Amino acid sequence: MASTAAQCLCSMPISGGQICVAAKLVTTTNLADNTETVICLTERMCAKVAKALTSVDIYTDGACSGNPGPGGWAAILVAGEHEREVSGGESHTTNQRMEIQAVVEGLRVLSRSCQVTVFSDSAYVVNCMTQKWYVKWQQSGWVNSSREPVKNRDLWEALIAELGRHRVAFGKVKGHSGHHYNERCDQLARAAVPKT
Repeated sequence: MASTAAQCLCSMPISGGQICVAAKLVTTTNLADNTETVICLTERMCAKVAKALTSVDIYTDGACSGNPGPGGWAAILVAGEHEREVSGGESHTTNQRMEIQAVVEGLRVLSRSCQVTVFSDSAYVVNCMTQKWYVKWQQSGWVNSSREPVKNRDLWEALIAELGRHRVAFGKVKGHSGHHYNERCDQLARAAVPKT
């Protein structure tokens, strides 16, 4: 496992998969299971406080039959030895909407504040969160750099609301690469696509 250590805002050294929730950019880690960059987005707590929170990994995926068309989403929550699968679908949607919906629904399952790492194979979702596109969208009145309305605003706002409930980091998983949870999410999401 190769990693690049960083220094968090509370002066606590971090490396190899540790996440300080006080830092914006924490550490880049490449793992054998194709899990890549993990970046902390929350700036309200230091790592010492975060250790008291329950640690949960959420794996998500979306699927769409036609784009747009009927679609499905899925999330798998993993906390220690405990796992929970959730999924759902819509009759008319897009793949990007299902990718975002999967993250929102996965976070909504949690009944109390947790330290969460969300793993997605969607560059759209991960880049928006880690590069903070949503901050610029909010500041610009939800228009993008092309001066057009941001697509999927309703889901982005729902996701931002969930970020306020938890300490959330995002990681990129390479899709269809044999990663156990990613493959299982794909199966669940496809199974949740409504039959027409």
